[in-house]
Amino acid sequence: MCEWKFNRADSWPLSCLLENSDAGVRKQVMLVISNITDGTSEQIQCVIDAGIFPKLFDLLRTSELDVRSGWIWAICNVTSGGTPAQIQYLMNEGVIS
Repeated sequence: MCEWKFNRADSWPLSCLLENSDAGVRKQVMLVISNITDGTSEQIQCVIDAGIFPKLFDLLRTSELDVRSGWIWAICNVTSGGTPAQIQYLMNEGVIS
């Protein structure tokens, strides 16, 4: 069961760091998120429940390659280790098609 209870992405502690002006900070945050999504489906669900994926989708279009590569790893982790419902969520959000 997820121990994190956040209603919006901006209330998730890592979420505000994604907006940091330092690309190195954003890269490290993406590594943390990709490591979380490399865990169990329950851990993946915590990231989904935090509403972080739509925010990450914006980073894909605007951030440096190092930051984007962490984002891509997070998506790969969900598609390889997530439940069908979690993969469907990414499809519904337009993250994958």
